[in-house]
Amino acid sequence: MFPSRQATMGGDVFRDEFSLAFDGSNDFVLTTFEPDYIHTNATFAMWIKMNDLNGQQTMGSHGSKRWYFGFSSAKAFIGVANANDDNIIITPTPVAGQWLHYAVTAIDGTATVYINGIAQSTTVGYTQSSSTNPVDGFTIAARNNSGTMQTEMNANISEVVQYDKGLSASEIKTIYNGREPYNHKEGVCSSNLQAWWRMGDGVFDGFPIVQDLTSINIGSNLVSNPSFDTNTTGWEQYAGGSGDDNTLSRETSITHSGSGSLKIVHAAGNSGYAARTLSSSITGTANKLMIIEGYVYIPSGSYSGGNPIITDGGSFANATSHIRIEADASVTDQWQYVRTVQILDSDATGSIFLFTTGDDPSEGDILYWDDISVRMLEGNAGQMFNMTTSDFEGDSF
Repeated sequence: MFPSRQATMGGDVFRDEFSLAFDGSNDFVLTTFEPDYIHTNATFAMWIKMNDLNGQQTMGSHGSKRWYFGFSSAKAFIGVANANDDNIIITPTPVAGQWLHYAVTAIDGTATVYINGIAQSTTVGYTQSSSTNPVDGFTIAARNNSGTMQTEMNANISEVVQYDKGLSASEIKTIYNGREPYNHKEGVCSSNLQAWWRMGDGVFDGFPIVQDLTSINIGSNLVSNPSFDTNTTGWEQYAGGSGDDNTLSRETSITHSGSGSLKIVHAAGNSGYAARTLSSSITGTANKLMIIEGYVYIPSGSYSGGNPIITDGGSFANATSHIRIEADASVTDQWQYVRTVQILDSDATGSIFLFTTGDDPSEGDILYWDDISVRMLEGNAGQMFNMTTSDFEGDSF
């Protein structure tokens, strides 16, 4: 951590506060960003502090064609299009615990590694054609090989950027910025910036995600009637189990915000299901990250099922598994906030279910739900796997 932070432009200080710590085992950030411009020149760069330099540790895309960077012990290891090299001598030699800035450029069939703004002497030749683009989502701290994560990195990583241009030596030096934070959205070649993952300094990085700063907006709520302030329109009791006599009603005395909540009295014999939305307009977009949030209230002594869950009911096509939020059944007599995120691998339309996990819970179990939200995040946000937001650490280069 360097104490000074210089202005990058306009007299305002641009800060970098956090990095993301990966343990080298199964930690990674999955994005659906597929760089489709490797054949027309490209650059990606990042700050890395290796925690060890054992074996091969890389990050990026590998399926079909390559676009990755990392290490083979203390040597650089890059893959570009149809070529790779794991024997690139780099200066200064990486040392565990030391922050260094790395960049890889792909320009007209030649790939070059830069460290701290300086080009290394060994270059890698590759075939430049439209068939040399990777098809896997770019992955941070692991190499995505057709959905299999390989060569995970034991490192802290910050400020990963992608440009659809092969930056020149002077431009690489500019984004290195003398070890000071750099605002890629307003800096050199900003028109060529394709993705920028800041690792904890994004607006939505309080979620288990790494936000792409090239686009920071979040879409409108796709759930109709999420707060139940006037009615329960759009929601119905589950009608697919052996018992259909659970009931839904609007509650006015136990509310999270506004004037109402959804009260569920859960009958026996229903295999855990309690309620679902009728909306067919909850449509997820391929390669986008979905944020699902909600609030649940569990009255003390009124609930004997398992942990309450919000799920997609199996209707959405996801990158890994069905969307599932579990609340803590031990937290009673207060509103409990629950959320999850999920990258969709295809366009999909489905319903949101609210239900308990207990099989045939006792008749009369009561839950309250409010402020259900399903929103899409713009840009190429990444989903954290096997990690939590506690892995955002207050140190960076």
